[in-house]
Amino acid sequence: MNSSDLSACVRGDSEAWKRLIDEVLPVVSAMVRKTLGPSGRDENRVADTVQEVFVRLIKDDFRLLRQFDPSRARLTTWMALVARSVALNELRRPSPLPLTKAMLDRQDSEVDPEPGPGDTESESILDAIPRDLLSPSQARVMELLYRRSFTVEEAAATLGVARQSVRSLHHKALEKLRGFFRARSND
Repeated sequence: MNSSDLSACVRGDSEAWKRLIDEVLPVVSAMVRKTLGPSGRDENRVADTVQEVFVRLIKDDFRLLRQFDPSRARLTTWMALVARSVALNELRRPSPLPLTKAMLDRQDSEVDPEPGPGDTESESILDAIPRDLLSPSQARVMELLYRRSFTVEEAAATLGVARQSVRSLHHKALEKLRGFFRARSND
């Protein structure tokens, strides 16, 4: 693949994209699997991460793809580095957990661990939250993740924000909820 082929990719040439994918997909997939380690056995996670590699290439008007310099590295070497970076980000990302009393107050050993989303315990915890405890954004994220069982990606798309924003709002809401339920159990 030469620089004119990459320029054709930027212009949206489907044949150029097919050639690019044919050339780099084996390298990208192998690097993602290697970087994800044991979790690289989950085919859905591997496929999602590989897809994210290609999304990165086209994001922001092909910014990353335009940065490739064939005088510095071969395309496959460069794509392996991009794939490794994306896979490392995937490993750093916390996965959303179902909201349960056990999760909010881990010292309470009488609560069954891990009831699923939509479980009556999860529903009652969400109903017990005072309306002014969470910001409107935090409340909306909790609603989407726990009552509607959205994934982080679905919640981000619905709200029109980045996945990291959803994760951040989720984390801050959980911190507030832990404090609220601890204070309530001490009363």
